[in-house]
Amino acid sequence: MLRLSKRELFWTLSLMLKQRKMLKHKDNAISELYNSCKNDSQRQLVSDLLSNFLYLDFDRYAKSLNSIASHIKSLKLPVETTAIVAFCHDSNADSSQQLLQELKVVVSIALGTSLTTINRFDKIPKYYNQGIRHFIAVDEFCGSGQTVINRFEDFGRMKLGNATIYFCLLASMKEAQSSVTKSGCDFFAANILSKGITDFYPNQDLSLMCDAMKDLESRLEPVINQTVLADYSFGYGQTESLYYKSLGNIPNNVFPIFWWKENIGKEKRDSLFIRVQDGY
Repeated sequence: MLRLSKRELFWTLSLMLKQRKMLKHKDNAISELYNSCKNDSQRQLVSDLLSNFLYLDFDRYAKSLNSIASHIKSLKLPVETTAIVAFCHDSNADSSQQLLQELKVVVSIALGTSLTTINRFDKIPKYYNQGIRHFIAVDEFCGSGQTVINRFEDFGRMKLGNATIYFCLLASMKEAQSSVTKSGCDFFAANILSKGITDFYPNQDLSLMCDAMKDLESRLEPVINQTVLADYSFGYGQTESLYYKSLGNIPNNVFPIFWWKENIGKEKRDSLFIRVQDGY
């Protein structure tokens, strides 16, 4: 069992009161985060960020699935010509396929019947040729919005005549929602998130907390294999995301201080979350 100082113990217990389910069995990682902070400002920042995470445990995940299903029902699309399609566009399994698998049951309950499901986005033309005209594309998380916009543009290049497409996600950053909607996408997310630092701190504290995060990131290894830390500073696209689904792959839009696996000098970290991606 870890031997904690009184201050570290108080800090840890305060976090556990706010995020008990997310932080359960992560004592070593929490302790490492505490000790990576040089001062109280950095500890306050890390504490605030962890407290503000959207953590989808089983119950919140189920609620989010039901929210998506209710939205799909509200579209009132003809069942016989509608399909749900995963964002996945290659042979590598991803979270959109898992979401598709679990969502199809919830949607069938909401509609009283099942919809056609497609496990790869690039297979849409095949199903269009079989009579499907309405496609509901699903994915777990929208950070910058660029992936959604890319899929929307991919769909346009398919030139499928009178076909329509709708996008449904478990969670999205607020800024991404705005940019995606401006692009013309029909977009829905069960959970909308604000930026972890920029949208949380008042102007007089914002610069201080940004500097605190930059200092924390400066102690991480700058390159791991082909993955460059600078590309993920403040989260990929500087989206400052605070999102995690139970047993999921932490999005790279989340601050790397919570998932980067090495300190400077190739020292292994006991990171709070695990990130799996090619070249990392």
